[in-house]
Amino acid sequence: MKRILMLGCGLVVAAFTMNALADDVGVVDMKSIFQNSAKVKEINAKLGEKFASDRAKIVQMQKSFKDDMTKLQRDGSVMSKKDTEKLKVNIRKQQAELQAAQAKFQQQLYAAQNKAMGAFMKKVQDVVKVIARRKGLELVLPKNGVLYSAKSMDITADISKKLN
Repeated sequence: MKRILMLGCGLVVAAFTMNALADDVGVVDMKSIFQNSAKVKEINAKLGEKFASDRAKIVQMQKSFKDDMTKLQRDGSVMSKKDTEKLKVNIRKQQAELQAAQAKFQQQLYAAQNKAMGAFMKKVQDVVKVIARRKGLELVLPKNGVLYSAKSMDITADISKKLN
């Protein structure tokens, strides 16, 4: 009987604690922040411009590789053995160069994205802190990491306004 009474008291205390905590918790839809942020759109545009020439080079390399592959498939049976081997060697070389260029491009793009988004995330964190303090929140969680939250707990709109 004592155990049941103690368990009941424990549940009541936990319920009151959780209710008190709920008033101090906010949620943010980070996906919405990224999709609607003018700064993210600006970052993406700048990165697009910065890497446009590299992207164009890779596209040209892909086209050349594809053209040679098509030529080998189409004309390989009528080409001399020497020309066929020469084309195959060239195709292997192009493939290696293309793979290396793509890997380098992706590494550079990811590094630039991480750097730019890191600065943006710092700004988001600063804005979240300001809004959380203003609203008296003790904890702010990403919305996608929460199973349920009341609409009143969502501070996404406030953050978006402050960022833009």
